[in-house]
Amino acid sequence: MNARAMLAFGLLLLAVGAQADELPVATLQATPAQIESLPAEVSLTLTIPANHHAYMDEGDDGLYIPVGVDTDTLASGGIEATVLQAPKGVRDDEVKAVVLRGTAIFKLSLAAQPGKTVAAGDFAIPVNIQMCNDRSHVCYMPDMVEAHVTLTNAASNGSASSSVAPPITAEEEDIPLMTRLTNLYQENAQNIWFSFFLMLVAGLLSTATPCVYPMLPITSAILMQRGGGDRKAGLRHALTYAVGIILTYFLLGLIAGLTGGALNTLMQSAWVNLGFGLFFAFFGLALLGFYEMAILQDKTGELDQKSEQVGGLFGTLMMGMVAGLVISPCVGPIVFALLLQVADAIAQLANAAAAAGQVLSFWDQFAISLKGGLMMAGFGVGIGVPFFIVGLIKVRPPRPGTWMEKVKYGFGLLILYFGYIYFSKGMGVAGVEEGVTLGIVVGLVALWIAIVHMNVFAKVEDDAMPQDKLRKFGGVVVGLIGAYYLVAGFAQSGLILPKPQPMVVAGAAGAQGDIEEHDGILWHRTIEGALAEAKKTGKPIFIDFYAAWCANCKEFAHQAGSDPVLRQILNQDAVPLRLVDKEADFLRFQNDPQYRELKTGLPFFVVLDPNGNFVWKGTDYKAVALMRDAVARAAGH
Repeated sequence: MNARAMLAFGLLLLAVGAQADELPVATLQATPAQIESLPAEVSLTLTIPANHHAYMDEGDDGLYIPVGVDTDTLASGGIEATVLQAPKGVRDDEVKAVVLRGTAIFKLSLAAQPGKTVAAGDFAIPVNIQMCNDRSHVCYMPDMVEAHVTLTNAASNGSASSSVAPPITAEEEDIPLMTRLTNLYQENAQNIWFSFFLMLVAGLLSTATPCVYPMLPITSAILMQRGGGDRKAGLRHALTYAVGIILTYFLLGLIAGLTGGALNTLMQSAWVNLGFGLFFAFFGLALLGFYEMAILQDKTGELDQKSEQVGGLFGTLMMGMVAGLVISPCVGPIVFALLLQVADAIAQLANAAAAAGQVLSFWDQFAISLKGGLMMAGFGVGIGVPFFIVGLIKVRPPRPGTWMEKVKYGFGLLILYFGYIYFSKGMGVAGVEEGVTLGIVVGLVALWIAIVHMNVFAKVEDDAMPQDKLRKFGGVVVGLIGAYYLVAGFAQSGLILPKPQPMVVAGAAGAQGDIEEHDGILWHRTIEGALAEAKKTGKPIFIDFYAAWCANCKEFAHQAGSDPVLRQILNQDAVPLRLVDKEADFLRFQNDPQYRELKTGLPFFVVLDPNGNFVWKGTDYKAVALMRDAVARAAGH
């Protein structure tokens, strides 16, 4: 027996022996999980358990089974599958192969085979995989994971029609533009270059605000003057000034990235979220022109004057960095809002790496934070480039006008929206329902309109014009409405008076645990009660880990009440269990290394078999098909 055969035999023995241990479970999710017709494109997200890897090739010695879509199985069902994109993987010299760890994405093109008809309904997309343990170096037997896709309409291919892209459906045509843009952003949220482009656009729009735009020709003239009247020297100074602006925003983004994890923890505090909400409201109202905001304006002006006294390109670089730090009261709120978004995005990247089982060193965290610097550098490019271009081409920019005020007001409304988001999140962490929070905000806005815009407290003379008296009357009505919403909202919030408790039903678990009804679903609230019900009925347990500060947890709760497939899973196929942040059962799972994702964030879902054994876990609240398959597998179907 040669060395290669002996090694293969040894790997086989290790694989067989490993079956006695708990086998790792890879998960596969298809996006979209439902398609109208064929042809169509589908993305497969393969998640490999922590401390394990799979292979993208056979290795130098040809011993491994690479990850691959089983197109033959699909072909037997009349579906022709073409892999458009596969993950590249990373070369691992220890195993002498290209490996996959964490999450990987495949993109497929699906079409009906010529002369074949594919019936409407569910079909599985199988993927072959072999995994090995990074710690014990044990390799497991080859396995197959599946993602399920629902085909709404039967598809056939009698001619070349399969090469034609499916038409846009009426439902897709009805999608609002803002929804499409939001979906586009969410699909590319982790694409650094896409984020860089968005930041660049935000920077360009920022230069169109009325307190930045007039500075363009003035600053350009100053920079040319620093060049001593020589055009080439002036251009060097203009370029250096722009680099100074970009450098400042790059450093701010780097700092935001480094503090992203700490900020992510802070953002689970009600007071921190409420503070950010009020902070953004203060900034937004300033941009809308209700008052002037000049935080540290005297200090930055003094620093700017000192930097002008420094000659040469270094002095120009300092001028650019100071201008980038606080270029005007208009840009300050925008910068702060973007920095908070950058910190949150970088924290999500770090959390995703941790959830995939990667141990991050300081330099790993620094490398991730560099992406935050790159994102904010895009904002700096958007601001810095116009200053350079005006000096470069020596043209007069468009005249200032009301269009600049519209840009400024647009930013003001956007930042007020940020304020509402963080205020709502803070109230949610405090246990206040979203509808109650909205009522409180409506009350505050109504009182603001009555007091500030309708002068409800101003005295109206007897000989005042009729429209003034009508304005006063309208202000009183709006003020009363606002006061009612405000008082009623705080009364129902539980912040002043105890709020009503959710409906509690005496379930089969009896004294072992209460059951809460939400949107027609009876949720168990303790693991003991859910286990008792599962053993009695033979149903698996579906666990929803919930927190008031988690926006996607609330989205899942809403989806559970409206999605018919999910309702069937929770009402008929499984025993639903909801564990809330900080409660004893939640902490029990959180401290279990098998569920370490709970230490990084929510949402998080787990499926257990009727005896309480682990079957599946996931973080995507939209992966209903994956949840359905996990519940079916746990039930032994």
